[in-house]
Amino acid sequence: MEKLNSYQKYTFRVENRNMSRLIENVEIGINMALIQSERIVAGNASIELPRVSPGPDTFLFLKLFTDIHFYLVSVANIKKFIGKLNRALDDTLDDINKDYRNFFDTAKAVRNCQEHLDERIESGKYYGKSLYDDWVYEICGKTVVIGPPAAKILIQLYRELDLKLETLFPKKASKD
Repeated sequence: MEKLNSYQKYTFRVENRNMSRLIENVEIGINMALIQSERIVAGNASIELPRVSPGPDTFLFLKLFTDIHFYLVSVANIKKFIGKLNRALDDTLDDINKDYRNFFDTAKAVRNCQEHLDERIESGKYYGKSLYDDWVYEICGKTVVIGPPAAKILIQLYRELDLKLETLFPKKASKD
């Protein structure tokens, strides 16, 4: 999968150090989510699908469950830093926020369910965890796309953000 390491190209053009750090953290978040996507693909190859935990490969599913959780945390961080960057840029990234709202909101709903499993079990609203062949992860009746389809969305998001930042912070002419 593609790795994104281009935040350095903005740091010398963005005079505001905090804004430079926000851009850096968006890219770090996207890279973290892509790394987790790779781990999900690798972990998925070692279990039988569709798989509902528990089963004969419960340990492998729990490992995969952990990778999915850290993927969801990474996506939440991307949303948070894009929101902060958007505010710092006087809402010039609103279109990106709107275009990816559903992606971020479904990841948030699934993450929230995972983080509050004890409450779901006590209330009787816990329906188990499942991972399907089409890279759909389901927990508590909520679903999110993971793996390669999610990686494509993240790369597309990055490219759109990159184009927007290029217009906001054009390259300075070199002295050569």
